[in-house]
Amino acid sequence: MTNDLPATVRHFLETGRVFFVHFRAVKGNARAFEEVFIDEAPDQFYLVMKEFVKHSFNGPFRVDHTPTLSGDIAQLSVPGYSALGRLHAIGYLQALYRAAQIEVANNS
Repeated sequence: MTNDLPATVRHFLETGRVFFVHFRAVKGNARAFEEVFIDEAPDQFYLVMKEFVKHSFNGPFRVDHTPTLSGDIAQLSVPGYSALGRLHAIGYLQALYRAAQIEVANNS
């Protein structure tokens, strides 16, 4: 495959082999990486989301681990799955999806 994430997603969408989408935001490389907030990830996430919209993907999207926000520190939660961090990530994905819908509709 390639490092061109939108092209890779497009390939699998066109072959009908995408059933579930799992977004994980990381910085670094395969040997040294860290999970970060979804809005800190490389900007390819928006381009990827546009591919899902262009191909009318109707499966579920899921956010992955998120850093813990200060309001979650006192709460009992599983590391990487804090409520506030997940809410932030879900809201960000919703905004990406809506922006992609608007752009795709305006360009068709």
